Amino acid sequence: MKTLDIVKGVTPKGIAKFPRLNEPDTKFISNPTDLGKYSTKILMDPADAQSLMDEIDTLYEENVAHQCEANNKKPDKLKKADKPYRMEEDKDTGEETGKLEMTFSMNAGGISKRTGKPWSQRPVVLDKYGKPMT
Repeated sequence: MKTLDIVKGVTPKGIAKFPRLNEPDTKFISNPTDLGKYSTKILMDPADAQSLMDEIDTLYEENVAHQCEANNKKPDKLKKADKPYRMEEDKDTGEETGKLEMTFSMNAGGISKRTGKPWSQRPVVLDKYGKPMT
């Protein structure tokens, strides 16, 4: 079975919405070995994010094809996840604000299935000069 590669990258500039980047969110944890998730939504100009959306769309379609092949299903019979971006809507009027809202998350850690040892990770947050922020 083919494994899909993890893609690392840098987002266009944007505004963090509900960031959980200093400490992981542990509110809905049921597994005691789970360390929670770091997450944020980033609001950005859709024109600035077009190349990132194109890359996500390509990876999304490759994954759908991979899952169809692995599970012997047709694309219309496969339950698909939502894409991690959408146009932001005003919570009062329901109208689009013109900003793209992209969701990012990562596990804070857990137990390796291969080695049985604990692991952890943190997101890297950079300032506008590319220097890590603490």
